[in-house]
Amino acid sequence: MPRFDQEIAEGKVAEASVTLTKDFGKFFLPGSIQFLIAILPRFVLARFYTWFMRNDAKNIKGDDVPLKELIPTFHFDYQLVVEMKGTLEHFKAVRAEVLLLGGSESPSFLKRTLDALCRVLPNVERVELQGLSHGAALDGGKPERVAQELRSFFLQPQIYSQN
Repeated sequence: MPRFDQEIAEGKVAEASVTLTKDFGKFFLPGSIQFLIAILPRFVLARFYTWFMRNDAKNIKGDDVPLKELIPTFHFDYQLVVEMKGTLEHFKAVRAEVLLLGGSESPSFLKRTLDALCRVLPNVERVELQGLSHGAALDGGKPERVAQELRSFFLQPQIYSQN
């Protein structure tokens, strides 16, 4: 993350995207794409990301946010992962009803995380959306299926008492 943070500080969002892809893509991308990312030089990938972000910005509708503005927020994702290490047992104290949504095509580390949370959360419902990945809620995914599960969960009568 130090390299990513430095690139963001310098306004090099495309280069920061390359850093993320090369460092974390192995967790999210299919093997054939991982191989391609590994062999392509950084400057080639940076040009691709520059082009991609420019096109993404042209297609923004409504209150959507361009990818270029979202990339810097990955710092906080990483920070949370680091801060949460070793805290799984703390989730036993959560008394709220919890819905865990995951996709059958999501990376295995995300599935393992949901499995672990299911074992410790006292009031949990887990739904695996068949054929969907981590990006299911995005417009390029199947947001209507995610919304359907959320509606169902929030409209059901409260099962657990809040003591």
